Amino acid sequence: MKLELIGHDEKYALEQSLLTLFPGEKPVYGTVDKTADTRWARVTLTEEDERVQVTTELGVDGKSAAHSYDYPLSGTEYEKEGQRRHAVGISFFGAAKDLLGISPAWGSLTGVRPSKVALSLIREGGKKRAEKELQELYCVTPARARLAIEAADAGIRAAAELEPNDISLYVGIPFCPTRCSYCSFVSRTVGDKATRALVQPYVDKLCAELTAIRETADRCGLHIRTFYIGGGTPTSLSAAQLEQLM
Repeated sequence: MKLELIGHDEKYALEQSLLTLFPGEKPVYGTVDKTADTRWARVTLTEEDERVQVTTELGVDGKSAAHSYDYPLSGTEYEKEGQRRHAVGISFFGAAKDLLGISPAWGSLTGVRPSKVALSLIREGGKKRAEKELQELYCVTPARARLAIEAADAGIRAAAELEPNDISLYVGIPFCPTRCSYCSFVSRTVGDKATRALVQPYVDKLCAELTAIRETADRCGLHIRTFYIGGGTPTSLSAAQLEQLM
């Protein structure tokens, strides 16, 4: 799909939406020619008086739709970057939803953990408002909205049980047997010899880092409450490498 970005360079939100709404489509960036391009989107971002407005014009095989979304900007420049990305994602999804007449169960929540969005909404206005906004703004189905609220609420309860010196430890394994098309994580497939050669040195360095973390935690009086191994795909390690890690 030909993508023309005007006033911004928010490629990530658009590429995540493409993976969900137009499987198999690869983004090609440039100037849209509506007479020649069969699949295209022109996404325009403007800012005025601390508000961002994004308008998406979308064309697919002779049919077209447009959707605009306006959102206030606030906080640090980093926070504003996230708000612009949010506006781009909502605008593109709205145009695609109108054009295709479909909406995934998780709506426009692509490339994110739904419970993370739900958690932010709960903190802003409570559970009922969060559930309503997930459905009305993000187009999440009622069942999935309730699931996201339940997951976020479980996280809130778990956090409330933590003591001041409790910490959680995350260990990343950035290797996978295959690469999923929708994945935005940093990882490498272990199908080729060059990548496989990286795994053992990585595990060795990781174990050295874990030893240092253990020593630092003890010195600072910290209690490791939870230990999580993520990825990538942790089971892309061999049994011996997993035993070494554990």
